[in-house]
Formats: sequence, C-alpha cells, structure tokens
Amino acid sequence: MRRNTSLVLSGLFSSEDERVKTGVPLLMNIPILGQLFSSTRFQRNESELIVIVTPVIVDPLRPRSEDVMRLRPDTTKPALDALQRRLPPNQRRP
Repeated sequence: MRRNTSLVLSGLFSSEDERVKTGVPLLMNIPILGQLFSSTRFQRNESELIVIVTPVIVDPLRPRSEDVMRLRPDTTKPALDALQRRLPPNQRRP
C-alpha cells in the first residue's frame, strides 16, 4: 500500500429470507378457498459489513508523540507489604 491510502474490506454479514402470509383472519385458513382471502409476500433482508483501515507505519525507536501511550504512575501501595504483615515473623522478608 502507498502512504496515506486506505484498504477497504467488505462482505455480506447476514442474509435472511422470509415468507410472510397475510389475509383475512379465519377465512384465510379455509382449505382451497383460503387462497382467495390471503396473500404471500417474500422478503429478503441483507446486511453488509465494511471495514476501512488506514495503516500508519511507526518507527519504534522514534515514535511520534501521539503514538506514545501515557501511563500514570502507580500510586497504590504494593500488595506485597500487606501480605508480609500476615506472614509469621520467621517467614517475613526484610
């Protein structure tokens, strides 16, 4: 890929075919004559998924400022101190 170009990935996500029968209640259920009081409709539902990717090449030795994740220092007391207090005195580490 060239610089500042995007890659498009797409495809059919889901496809659903449905047959819907509608008509006059009770009359549409009569054998043979019910055809006169009802209608059948076919419906197709399709969903597509599209993903657009614009890659950026980053030099790990000289990253841009927006590519560096800022982490706050951990200010909580480590759990090791709490565990040390629960150990018997002869098993504690200095």
